[in-house]
Amino acid sequence: MLLLGAGSAASGLMTAPAGAAPGDPPGSPGGTGSASPTAGPLAAATPIQVDLVSISPPTPDAADLAQPVVVTAILTNVGATTYSSVRVLLERGAPIVQRVLLHEAAATPPSTDQLSTAPLVLPAPLAPGASLTVVYPTTTEAMGLFLPGVYPYELVAEGRTGNGPYREAGRAATVVPSLIGVPSAPVSVSWIWPLIDVPHIAPADALQVENAVFDNDGLAAAVQSGGRLDRSLRVVEAVTPAVRMTLVIDPELIHELLVMESGYTVRIGGAKVGPGAGGDAAQAWLARLRAVASQHDLVLTGLADPDLNSIAAGGLPPSAPLSATMVERISGALGAPYRTDLVWPAGETLTQSAADTVLSSGATTSVLLRDTALSGGLHPDISASPGGIVGEVRGVSDTALAPLVISGSTTSAGVGVVLDSSLRRRVVDATEASKVRAAGVRSATAGDAGAATSASRIQALVAELAMWPLAGAAGGGYVALAPDRAVDPDAAAAAAAILATAATGWTAVIPVRDAVLKVARVERGGLASGAPDRSLDPALVSAVREAQSKLSAAAQLLGPASDALDPARAALVLATSVAWRSDAASGLAYAAAATATAQAIVGGVSVVTPDNASYSLSSENSPLIITVRNDLDFAVSVKLLVVPATASVSGFRADDIGVQVIEANTARTLQIPAHFERSGRFEIVAQLATETGASLGEPIRLSVLCTAYGTVALTITVAAFALLLLLLLFRAVRGLRRAHRARSADRSPDMSEPRP
Repeated sequence: MLLLGAGSAASGLMTAPAGAAPGDPPGSPGGTGSASPTAGPLAAATPIQVDLVSISPPTPDAADLAQPVVVTAILTNVGATTYSSVRVLLERGAPIVQRVLLHEAAATPPSTDQLSTAPLVLPAPLAPGASLTVVYPTTTEAMGLFLPGVYPYELVAEGRTGNGPYREAGRAATVVPSLIGVPSAPVSVSWIWPLIDVPHIAPADALQVENAVFDNDGLAAAVQSGGRLDRSLRVVEAVTPAVRMTLVIDPELIHELLVMESGYTVRIGGAKVGPGAGGDAAQAWLARLRAVASQHDLVLTGLADPDLNSIAAGGLPPSAPLSATMVERISGALGAPYRTDLVWPAGETLTQSAADTVLSSGATTSVLLRDTALSGGLHPDISASPGGIVGEVRGVSDTALAPLVISGSTTSAGVGVVLDSSLRRRVVDATEASKVRAAGVRSATAGDAGAATSASRIQALVAELAMWPLAGAAGGGYVALAPDRAVDPDAAAAAAAILATAATGWTAVIPVRDAVLKVARVERGGLASGAPDRSLDPALVSAVREAQSKLSAAAQLLGPASDALDPARAALVLATSVAWRSDAASGLAYAAAATATAQAIVGGVSVVTPDNASYSLSSENSPLIITVRNDLDFAVSVKLLVVPATASVSGFRADDIGVQVIEANTARTLQIPAHFERSGRFEIVAQLATETGASLGEPIRLSVLCTAYGTVALTITVAAFALLLLLLLFRAVRGLRRAHRARSADRSPDMSEPRP
């Protein structure tokens, strides 16, 4: 944690154990006293809290034994005893040359009994609550940095009361990497830094440019001095121009800040709104971003940072490219070119379907986490040396790039920038405000390792990076470093960590885009199978899918005027933001707003139902007279489909009259040719639809009474009448024939009587 080396007046090495109390060494003390107490609870187990402020350089050169090393620390008396004098000494353990041992040392500090430096006495008293700042010059030789490796140290603080002996009062652990000379090829390091927030604008105002309503003023708090986004941007400013980072920015964040600087209101409660307070802060933040934007690589996420895996799993369409209007707004705000071909998915994992979507949509690079995203795991290290210290180092990847393929294909469609899981933890520890504390601020509990000083976190990060040159990674190796996507940084600590990785002498910081072009890719297997650990709520995905269907129907209805749906489309995009993984209610509000807009459009065109929803027709081919009303401010093109209510209804059909244009704010009466094959009552439905047949609204049920003979009935009647005529004719013919025979018989002579 903290480290003090022996200065020029006390630079010799001593072999006495840490608990011994030899006489005071000659020379002047290297400390200054401060009696101002610090706030916070006392740590009872260690009366003196030892905090490392800095080690400069953080990675001394073992080949230069005379190299100056300056160690700064703060000793804070968190106990109840006044110490008349305090001294510090440094204990050193064996060099660590295996990465697994470095990880073990991070969990359990190893023994540091191999070497001790001469103690440095600080004769000023240290009262309860008081602090001493120690600036301690030393050398590589005095620290015992003779071989390449990562050295564990413990700084031991001893105090005495009155003229009594020195007794140990506190200690802290840290690690110091040391190399011999500069490697032939440096470790290439890429830093990826997020500028991402959650959507704040009200769903109905998703694309509003001026006087928009925000659901809260959280964004104002984030960009004001001390806010999360203010601190995130201060990190970028502090490392410019020493480190060129890849900045990943949500365009929705930029859009909302532009809205804020032009004037906005905030929903205070219910329907009440009041003026937003963040206009000036938003303007200042954007100006600061523009000032450094050209010195970094800018990458835009999809609008509102969409949850790529949930979108693919839910069968939702991928986010559309930014509109021309949005591109113009974002470009003007950034003042520098940007890219959209890199994706940084939440959780650094991509399902195969999500990868297929993003790669097919033009993305070429994805940021992934080794342990969770890829099935191939860690690529074996190939050390430059077959033996000795270098040859013993294992578990170091020689590259952080891997090819990605679209499922079903054997051809690489992109590249994965693979974050090393252990390095990722080191970055989080060194950058997150919750992980670090300022030196001299009291720990919440005794020996609190969960909130070490930033200097301790930085030493751990640099020490892990040192494993690449210690292993002789081919070509120096390449690593990508990134905090959590929603990083809440300690600005000073994060900036110091980033700068430390660029100032070692054996690292070279390069942007991701350069690494993709220059660094070899190593096969790490396919994307890991299985669902991501976190995703959008299924109910939210379902609501988005339903809203998407309704918007599609509304767009078909409006035709060329469908740009009126752009705010609703934007609200639907915002509904799929990663932010709603833990806040489904907010996502549902955006989906509901999109649905309501679509329903208002679809509901604006309707069939006017007759008073009794009943028709009476006296002809088998009488037209149905149906009125369609358009209450929208746009002309619409619709089809009116009239069909039997159920499949059991027979003897009725209606003609398709094709697409009909209904002018804005008018009602139009349509005549639907109807055909009946029988008389009687028919239950039918009238359904409005788009040109492509998508239903608009609910069908209208109608009852039709036909009093005319239908074709079948008429045919039967005619046939029966004809048959009747035939029968009558037949009988008439038979009667005539009988009458004729009778008359013939009357005229004929009786052949039975004799002739006269």
